[in-house]
This record gives sequence, structure tokens and C-alpha cells, in this order.
Amino acid sequence: MNIKKLKTILVMAAVGVMTIIAISYFTLPTLTIFTTPEGCKIFINDSFYSESPYKLRLKKDSYQIKITNENYENYVETINLTNDKNMNINLKPKQDSDIIETPINHALTLTIGETQNNYLLSIDRNTSQLIKIDDKSTTIVHSELVSTFDRSNHIVALIEKNKPDSIVFINMETNEKQRITPKKTITISALSMSPSSNDVFVLGNIDTINRTSGLYNIKSNDEDFVKITNTKATSIKALSEQFIVEFAYADYNNASITSLLDTFSNKVVFSEPGNSFSVSPDSRIVAVFNSEKITMFSYKTQSQTEHKMNRSYFAEWLNSETILLFSNGLSGIEYSLLDIKNNNKTEFKKVASLGGVYIKSINGITNSNIYLTSVNGTLYNISRPIIETLH
Repeated sequence: MNIKKLKTILVMAAVGVMTIIAISYFTLPTLTIFTTPEGCKIFINDSFYSESPYKLRLKKDSYQIKITNENYENYVETINLTNDKNMNINLKPKQDSDIIETPINHALTLTIGETQNNYLLSIDRNTSQLIKIDDKSTTIVHSELVSTFDRSNHIVALIEKNKPDSIVFINMETNEKQRITPKKTITISALSMSPSSNDVFVLGNIDTINRTSGLYNIKSNDEDFVKITNTKATSIKALSEQFIVEFAYADYNNASITSLLDTFSNKVVFSEPGNSFSVSPDSRIVAVFNSEKITMFSYKTQSQTEHKMNRSYFAEWLNSETILLFSNGLSGIEYSLLDIKNNNKTEFKKVASLGGVYIKSINGITNSNIYLTSVNGTLYNISRPIIETLH
């Protein structure tokens, strides 16, 4: 036998073996695994194979299938694989992450939200009406087009889009409404009520060239505005009749700045760059948030503290001594608690997946709910964790 014939025989033999192997492989049964949620780890006989969903061929035999997800209970099942098999597995949430998600089918503005006891006030993004949301219903508080509002206890002050030169006061307990129109015309762009009285501070008469507005004060029973100063602030929050938080959004040259103005002396007593700010429920502390740290300032003690941040998250006051931190984790929403008195922080804990929805902002926290807005503008509420303090 010459070498050429030998090579031909060997090639034909190899092709035959490969054909037999291929035929054998494609006659093996197919195991397909789907899970809810997706992205769970799949173990077969204690060996990791892939994340779900996953499809593979196995020889006919018995196999232990284990599905894991850090937010859910493990799923384990032994199967006898003789034919093609599809497995659709729904994992059960762990008890420590079983906060019920309740989507509310109402799109709201992302920048305005005020909570009082067990309801949320906000502006409907579609209708521009001021609405009240609680566990049972969504009701219209003011049917006219609203541009901005603020609340002090049960009194709400708002500016209508079509009448930016007057303020409407609403008593949430009696539903009584009162309109104040100043004797001197002023176009109002932002307002804030003092938490200890019905005084209202407003920004008005914007100078687009100098990027400044006038900061004014008005009593709820008066029609005279008192000008305090000029400011570059785009929004304000009153801590008292004396101290006003001014927030200036970033322009092309500068970062966003949060400042605390002493209106009695007309001096800035605190200033810090940051993406946003929040005031404690007792109106004692201003917290400024950016991607690297949380800076807190108490105007009563004139003290300043910082807490370093090593991940991106959203923050809201749970009570006057505790900040609730939220993060969009890979497997769902997480939270941690920051004790501002001792500057201690807990480890992050899983809260809920919301079906893969990512959160863009926190609208507010009531006695029973946390209101969150997703990146597509949908409002969700999840049950408030029973974590009142770190002490």
C-alpha cells in the first residue's frame, strides 16, 4: 500500500469518527433553563455552568440543578434527563429583601416632592396639577397649572404658571384657599415657606444677563414684598425666618453650589459645591451631596462634618439623625443608613428589584412608604423599612 492510499484511508477514518461523534452529540437531550429573575447562577452537580437563561446538551442521566441569586432563596432540584427538557424557575425573595414593590401608574415631576405624615405632594408631569398621593388614591389638590410649590406643616404655598405674580395658599386640613397678589408686580420663579411660620421667601424678576434674581420675603397676610438681596440661586429652602438655603445650578463655567444665607446680616455662613442638597426634618442641618462625599452643616452649632462616599447613591432623611442611602445595584436597589451624629454607616442591604427598574430620584419618605422615581419617570412606592435609628 502506497503512502497516498494510506493517507486517504486515514482521512476517511477520521471523518467517520467525527461524524459518529457529531451524530452522538446531536442526539443528546437538550436542557434549557429560564429563571425569574434572569441572571441567576446555574450549577449542575455543584459545578458552575453559566448565568440564566442557558441551554446545553447532556447525556441521559440524573442531575442536581441548583439556581442561586444573592437576593433570593436557592432553588435545588434533581432531574432525570431522558428527553429534551425546559425548566422555568421562579425564585422566592429572601425575607430580608422582601419589601413589596407597588408601582403607581402616575408620572410625576422628578424635582419636586414634599411628604407630610402619610402622603406625598407633587406636580403631575402631564397635567401640571398639584396632586396628593397616599396608599389609597391619587387626588387633585389644585387643578390650575402649577409651576412650583412648598409646604410648611398643613399649609401649602404655590405659584401658578399662568399667574406667576401671585401666591396661592392652601390649607390641607380645611381645603381653604387664599391668593396673595403683591402691590408691586413681580414674576416669581421659586418659593419656600418658613417651617416655623407662614412667611414665604421667593425668587423673582430674573435678570437673564447677570443670571441673578431678587430674594424677597412676604407674610401670608400681607401684600408687600420686602427685598432681602440679589442672588444667583435657582431654588431656595427656608430653615427659619433668618436662614435660607440657596442652590445655584451649574452653568458652563461653575459647579452647582449650595449656600446658607443669614438674612439678618446678609452674609453667607456656609457654601459647598454639590449635585443636590437636603434639609433635615427638624430644619437644623443642611446636607450637600456629590459623587465623593456628603457635607453636613448645622447653622445652630456652626459645625461642619463630612462623610466620604465610595459609590454613587441617592440620599433622603429617614429622621433627624439618620440619612437613608439608596443605590442601584446590579441585582436590585440597596440601602444603607448613615448616623450623622456619630458619622457611622451600616453595610448596604438589598431592598427590592422592581423588576430591573433603575431609580433616578427619591421623591420623599412618609411614615409607611418610600417614594421613588424611575429613569423613565414612573413613580414607585415601596414599604418603609422598620429601621428608625442606628442607636
